[in-house]
Amino acid sequence: MKEGDEKKAIEFYRKSASSVSSNQNQKGRSYLALARHYYDKPDYMAAGKFYDSAVYFLDQKHPDYLELKTKSQNLNSLVAQLTIIQTEDSLQRVASLTPRERDAFIAGIIDRIISDEREGKASQYSDRFNLGQYYENERRFQDNISQEGKWYFYNQSTLTFGRTEFRRRWGDRRLEDNWRRSNKARVAIQQITANGGEEIADDSDTSDTGMDYKKPAFYLKNLPLNDSLLAVSNEKIAVAYLNAGRVYSEKIVDQDKAAESFESIIKRYPEHELIPEALYNLYKVFKETNNQKAETYRQRLLVRYPGSEYSKILSDPDYYIKKMADIKLVESLYQKAFNAYSDEDFTRAKAYCDEALSKYRDDDLAPKFLLLRAYSVARVSDERSFREELSILKKSWPGTEESSKAGELIAYLDQKMPELRVEEDKEVAAQLYVADKISPFNFSLIIMDRTFNINQATFDVISYNIDNYTNKNYRTEGTLIDDKYIMISISGFTGYEEAWNYFRDFRTDQIVRNPSNASMITFLINNPNLEILRKDKNPERYFLFFNENYLK
Repeated sequence: MKEGDEKKAIEFYRKSASSVSSNQNQKGRSYLALARHYYDKPDYMAAGKFYDSAVYFLDQKHPDYLELKTKSQNLNSLVAQLTIIQTEDSLQRVASLTPRERDAFIAGIIDRIISDEREGKASQYSDRFNLGQYYENERRFQDNISQEGKWYFYNQSTLTFGRTEFRRRWGDRRLEDNWRRSNKARVAIQQITANGGEEIADDSDTSDTGMDYKKPAFYLKNLPLNDSLLAVSNEKIAVAYLNAGRVYSEKIVDQDKAAESFESIIKRYPEHELIPEALYNLYKVFKETNNQKAETYRQRLLVRYPGSEYSKILSDPDYYIKKMADIKLVESLYQKAFNAYSDEDFTRAKAYCDEALSKYRDDDLAPKFLLLRAYSVARVSDERSFREELSILKKSWPGTEESSKAGELIAYLDQKMPELRVEEDKEVAAQLYVADKISPFNFSLIIMDRTFNINQATFDVISYNIDNYTNKNYRTEGTLIDDKYIMISISGFTGYEEAWNYFRDFRTDQIVRNPSNASMITFLINNPNLEILRKDKNPERYFLFFNENYLK
């Protein structure tokens, strides 16, 4: 390295790090040399990988150990975000190919893996469960390192990230069969017996087609092949850019890279809800080094997003102070409510929750107040009231931990007292649907089993129609809805009475083959209500409405 032959130096550092040796500290020093080299370039993906290894091998008495460990943790935080971006970009690129191009591309990957394994080369998947040893062997130094940032299945950093978690769970394991077993002797005996000709059940981890890296399904399963999956993928990328920018700015202290990351959100997703936060962070990045640029981003934030939290922070110097004061007040109020609940003063706990919800309805602690309020109500009232409180929380704050907990409790109550859910669904259905006899009716057969053979069920209904309604031009369509249930719809009735005659004559148990004994319901539904059902996606709820407003 001193002579300026960087390429040769890196080659020797890598050989040193990959060689088998009992001198762990020397391996750590070799990894550290590589880590510092890539950090100075800077190549943070590679640096993070080697700092991680250096910290693992170096003695904790090393004078810089704590500093190196902190740097490794900071880089791991960054690598996690960069890996998300690289992975999702790669998946999107492959998803954008035509089916023929995509199949050929994946077939090429599989052929290369099979060819490498046939020639005795180590495949990055051949020992994918034994990550602890895998990440320390010579595969770290193969040519695929130079391909980082391309197709993520070749990306060594993607594979490297996660080794620490493996060691946390499993510790160090030798590279051997059945490394997950604590009793190796028992396993060895079973293997000998099996080799002797006796078949035994293999209870080791098995992989289905989706986990077999020599099957196309392994590569297809995560591709964003429709608009909703693409939106999810883009959301992951946008959030990862924001988090990476924060790490660059606050932990790595590379403001150029931080600015590049924040600006990537603006360029790629100009309408994203994270834009105000990205602009605010760009203002902070340039505030000390480039006043002109900082002011540009500041004005852009204030003009385009005047109502955002970040505009308020910039336009009102006292806003942040007031905000922090409000946060302390609401936290104090929650503590009072929690203490009252702990003291079994449920009326007072509920009163504190009501006070907070009237003042801080949109605060981040609001779902916690709602859950605590529900618990307080449960202690002084009945299950019905408890469920109503939980339903309010679930509808008001979807996606939160508290909402998830409310959902679990509601499911438990529904199992214990199913009539509670029926009552709520009847009330909701009465608000959603309208009963009338004017709009054209459709007949619907609902199969509450997503795995049911939809083609067979549709064929059975069509056969029934052909046999019994030869002169009618009924249209039959089978659809899997929201990957939860199957709806087979029959339309083309000339009037209200004809639809009812069809409904009364249809005998599900005689018409549709049902070897799995799946739950099925039938009803009539007019076109306006059908549009509502497609959004609500709860056929059982409409079925209650149908019984209440038509059958009765």
